[in-house]
Amino acid sequence: MEKKIEQPTEQYEEFDYLSDFYFPLKEVEDKYSSPILKRLRENEIDPHEFLGIEKVEGTGVVKRIEDKADLEEGKKTFGQSFIDFIKDAPEAAAVSTAEAGVNLSNNLVQLFGAGTNMVFKGSEKGDGISQATTEFAQGYNKSSEEIISKLTQYTEDNDVNGVSQLMTDIGIDIAATIPIQRMLKKTGVPSYVATPLSFGLVYGMTGGDKEAENNMFIDSETIHGLNELLGVLPDTPESEIAELVATTFEGTAWGALGDRLVKVFKVVKNNVPAYMNPQTSISMGGAAATGEGAIKVQENAQDNLNVENQNLDEEKKTLNFDEDNQISSPMPGDDEMASAGLGAVFKSILKETAKKLPAKGNGEQFLGQLKNTPGLKQQELKWSGLDDFLKGKKNVTKEEVKDYLEKNTLDVSEVAFPRVSKDADNFNELLNKVKTEKNNLLQEIQNLPQNKNILIDSYNYKLTIVSGKNKTEEMVSMKTLEDVFIGQRLNTYIAPPALQTRTGKVFNKQGLIDDFGKKGDPNTLEFYMFEDSVSGRMTAVRKIDVKDYTNKEDPFSGGKYKFTYKDEMDIKEAEKYMLQKSEDKINRALKAVSGTTKFGGPGYVEPGGKDYKELVFKLKGDGNYPIEKLRYGTGLGNKAITRKEKTEFPYRSPAVHFGTKNEFAHVRFKTRMLNGKKVLSVEEMQSDIVQDMGRNFGEKVTDFPFKNNWYELVSKRLIRYAADNGFDSVAIPKGSTIASRYKQKIDNVVKVNVQPKLTEAGTDPHFVVTYFGAGNRQITRKSFYSEELNKLEKEIGTKNYSQLKDNIDNFVKNRPTEDLKNTRYFADFDKPLILGTGKGKTDLYDKAIPSFLKKYSKKWNAKVYEEELDLGLAYGSEGTGKIPVTIIQLTDDMKKSVQQDGQALFEIFGIGSATAVGANAVSDSMKNNTISQKTN
Repeated sequence: MEKKIEQPTEQYEEFDYLSDFYFPLKEVEDKYSSPILKRLRENEIDPHEFLGIEKVEGTGVVKRIEDKADLEEGKKTFGQSFIDFIKDAPEAAAVSTAEAGVNLSNNLVQLFGAGTNMVFKGSEKGDGISQATTEFAQGYNKSSEEIISKLTQYTEDNDVNGVSQLMTDIGIDIAATIPIQRMLKKTGVPSYVATPLSFGLVYGMTGGDKEAENNMFIDSETIHGLNELLGVLPDTPESEIAELVATTFEGTAWGALGDRLVKVFKVVKNNVPAYMNPQTSISMGGAAATGEGAIKVQENAQDNLNVENQNLDEEKKTLNFDEDNQISSPMPGDDEMASAGLGAVFKSILKETAKKLPAKGNGEQFLGQLKNTPGLKQQELKWSGLDDFLKGKKNVTKEEVKDYLEKNTLDVSEVAFPRVSKDADNFNELLNKVKTEKNNLLQEIQNLPQNKNILIDSYNYKLTIVSGKNKTEEMVSMKTLEDVFIGQRLNTYIAPPALQTRTGKVFNKQGLIDDFGKKGDPNTLEFYMFEDSVSGRMTAVRKIDVKDYTNKEDPFSGGKYKFTYKDEMDIKEAEKYMLQKSEDKINRALKAVSGTTKFGGPGYVEPGGKDYKELVFKLKGDGNYPIEKLRYGTGLGNKAITRKEKTEFPYRSPAVHFGTKNEFAHVRFKTRMLNGKKVLSVEEMQSDIVQDMGRNFGEKVTDFPFKNNWYELVSKRLIRYAADNGFDSVAIPKGSTIASRYKQKIDNVVKVNVQPKLTEAGTDPHFVVTYFGAGNRQITRKSFYSEELNKLEKEIGTKNYSQLKDNIDNFVKNRPTEDLKNTRYFADFDKPLILGTGKGKTDLYDKAIPSFLKKYSKKWNAKVYEEELDLGLAYGSEGTGKIPVTIIQLTDDMKKSVQQDGQALFEIFGIGSATAVGANAVSDSMKNNTISQKTN
């Protein structure tokens, strides 16, 4: 009899890069924000059951070693591990030669950083601490022949006591480090990771200047996340490690350790190739220590993971990474531009100006010369920090200034969508392989006699329910399989996509059979189903775990687990599930590395056109976003004082948009045609950071890079893109088009009338303002109290407000008591005033950007004019309507100039001009900087 098949649903409409790509075991996102999970972690209870992941044996609470004998024994083991770590390091970091000493010093410095105790923060050397160690701690960014010599001697002599003393000298709390290393190794973490990770964790807890005061709780999720991270670390650019670490350990005890862990994993990344040899294995998925669900990776170091620097450089070129390992296509690097006879996309006027400084001088002279240089914008000087660097310097050289600017000048990079990388080819190949295996398996199952009248698919699965002597077969959906935790159990045997591309192994079939196979019939899997007596939640366990689960208390509900029945599943049904889940995961990974566009569908773009693209602009590098904010304090006589200070903020744009660290703008565009000419047609450009800074800090943040001129930089980048790709012009949409797309109103107000009012007690004067459009059409009505009148003046402008001011001031001062019902004050505007929810769109697209383009294009005599684009002409259809745009026509001189000479990174035209006014309007309008209500 034909059975009804439940149709599969789309599995990945919403995609979060790190969650889906690096956390393939985390299927239910809402669990990670649950207060239950928070309480479990606070009470040091392993949340593996709640999260639906396998428990890792050996996890738990780590306590400092108090027993002296145990500590001494631990020092020997730990010292030997450290020696092995150094001896087995890659050749580039070896200590066997003096030439390599610098590399090792830098490598270890990443690990220890300023991980020194307080004695190194003063000027005197502590008692009993070697001079070499002191030099290492105080000058950790410099090579030290003595410390290298000392380490070399330790390794040659196998001096574990010397290494232990070194750790203590540097400020590592050995009594806390050793038990953490032990637990990590117990859970299956390789020694070469456990060793540096243990002192990274301890330093993160202590800051390197005190003993660890608290215990550390290491749970199953942390170890699973660690194994996932190690699986992708070799292929992860260093610039993305901080993001990877933050996301992997978010919410866990390690989540608050921040930069310390990032440094550790950068060191591990640099050393991973040497350790990943045929004798080394990493547990991936499942329980790392017990082998339950583990996939043991044994890869040839030379053929697979041991990618030498030369190969890495070639791969970076193929993937189009910039110097910070950001995929930056289509913004080529300076070298690539030079080889093509082109200049950099953006140039630093400050760097060029610094080349003209005298050979020597003092800080004040240099700063004065720079500030008075025509064309140099104070914003670039401000955010470089050069002004602070030069302050008070009596002697400074031009070379020192140039060196400082090379390391500190603000620069931008971009991420382009769509993009294609080498990883995408690997994932496509893997995807085809998995699809072929899945289809072959489906056909094999379909050909079985018992399935003659049943349509077999990969989203529904046959289970046999065994209750006593009764057996019942049923088909269940993927969702149902996961609701009863069978799906989660199977998930732990699936390798992450990044690992599959290297091993070719999709899942660990033998591990699954070993854990769940039926005695005497290993191709039948047994899942013993337990029900929570309070919540009714079902969980599936192995036969060997039945005794442990019987009457076990559920940590969330307080109920007791009770065995209810057994589910049996043919191994081919399990394979079908795992192949389908693997296909879903690979699709998500493919989407991540190929960078498919996010907002190219209906509702986000105008009809027609082709070759839709998205460009995201961000500050280059791994640091946080620099900001200037107000700092409040008290002076003499407790007088309140306020001053501005520069600091940093860890900004990331909203995940519903692009979720990019340090993003300050993005733009979306298509290719269209106008009178037979190729037009770069902007769909939308915006900056989330203006709104987000206001949300996070209110008025405390007074400035940050590109606050008022982000749209200038975006416009210049589009001009360069157009010049490089054969466009004849760039088209900017009008605000009405964008506002209409997102159902926002743009009201043209031509006059207002104001009705003064008092409360019944004759106090609190306030004013009801009615706004009118053409034809005396009433648009809206607002109320303002006397202390809010500055908002009314700002909204309608000082000139228009002046028609009301005398009457309003008289009313506020004298508060007449006569009947006010028919009293009105009037103001008629010389030109319509734009108000409404779409006002910000008009300020940006109709004022700020066109004004900038008109001024910017003058030196090339490039024409800027109003036009209409026929959407139908873009792709040959008829009558799809027209949209109003501002066109900047690219002249040959303009193309040549922006290609060969580059364009200034910082530039704001005309203080007090329409552009500056537009910039302020853009910054002040909180609703301007959102794509739409659909994505907020």
